[in-house]
Amino acid sequence: MNHGLGFKGRLILIAGALAFLLGCAGQTVKDTGALTPHPESTQENDMERAKEVLNKAFERATATGSAAVELDLDEDPERVQRADLVRVYYTASLENGKISYTNRAKVAKDEARPKVAWYEEPSTGYGPEEVLAGSAAYVPGVGEAILGMAAGDKKTVTLPAEKAYGLPDPQKMIHLPCIKRLPMNVRMHPEEFVREFGSFPLLGKELEFNPYLKARVSGVTEYETILELLARDGERVLASFGTAEINVDIGKKEVTIRLTPTMGAPFEVKGREGRIVSTDGSFFTVDFNHPMAGKSVVIDLEIVSLAKASSLRAVEIPWLYDHEQGLDAARQEGKPAVLVLYASWCQWSQKLLSEVFEDPRIKSLKDRFIWVQIDSDEEGDLKALYEQDGFPMVVLLGPRGEVVDKLDGFREVGTLREELEKCYKQVVGT
Repeated sequence: MNHGLGFKGRLILIAGALAFLLGCAGQTVKDTGALTPHPESTQENDMERAKEVLNKAFERATATGSAAVELDLDEDPERVQRADLVRVYYTASLENGKISYTNRAKVAKDEARPKVAWYEEPSTGYGPEEVLAGSAAYVPGVGEAILGMAAGDKKTVTLPAEKAYGLPDPQKMIHLPCIKRLPMNVRMHPEEFVREFGSFPLLGKELEFNPYLKARVSGVTEYETILELLARDGERVLASFGTAEINVDIGKKEVTIRLTPTMGAPFEVKGREGRIVSTDGSFFTVDFNHPMAGKSVVIDLEIVSLAKASSLRAVEIPWLYDHEQGLDAARQEGKPAVLVLYASWCQWSQKLLSEVFEDPRIKSLKDRFIWVQIDSDEEGDLKALYEQDGFPMVVLLGPRGEVVDKLDGFREVGTLREELEKCYKQVVGT
């Protein structure tokens, strides 16, 4: 429940606002304006809380230059509630103690703390993560686990699989043959060749046909490209996911590849990476579920700081709408720039601008960057300058206008936040 109170006459209205708050807490106000406990109420802590809520509301309005004061009667200034922005250290581990993730450098470097085989360091470096309370964090369940905590609090919680990474999905497991037979001369359409290898077929050119074999372009026509497999009979090839034995049958003009997979090894299929979990010699199974799926997760939490949702509502990203003005500002202030190239008709562009960039996890970075948004569908010269193929595109620029990274398409909040942090550290070096 919110009540807007103009600053004019603030001293007169403060008593009335406080009376309203205290009325909700079982308090009354005398005609003189002096606060007197309700005869039937002994909840002095409610009075103190009411005063604190009111004072913080005025402090926020003063700090932001707002013309109105917002009162959130359900807000607890000291405790984490939904939509608060919280900086939190945490370590996630299996029940056997093996660490699956941590943003604490000290924990990560502790050789006495074993780690799971798939452990990876945080892509943006060690340090507290900014989590929107009640929403998804890097480790599922953290956003819910921090509710009710206060700055400085520490606790350990065990999340069942359903509240962490979920249960394994059988549809995310595929079975692949251990034995594959190929003709010694593989024929494909030139367009298929380009899609597969990313270049035009040139007669005599050698290329990586798959992780085990090379091939040579032995014939090219308008309608067909012929690849000769460069296989040696009896050759054994070691790959990251297992060992392949190559056999050549000259009579059948056929190459046979027999894979002995390595359990637990990563295996990529069409851009998705899974892990080999079983084999019977004829087939092997690749699991694309998260390695933590089906497992309980133990999380050690420490709240570093919190910003209340009410204090974040008035925060706005200071957008610029001129490309050259944005580059000048970045150069003068020595800051990296975030350039959003969008189209007014593109739904993903509008979702990016109206939802993702309005999220507190993005708005909290407002002072680190210069922010520019341009309708590059209207300003085609910028679309050409940044070689934009689709909408939207986020271009991350250094202070001198150099391109640090280009992000094609829509990004979720967590992904974009991670990319912005990486850019900032790359440019600023901290």
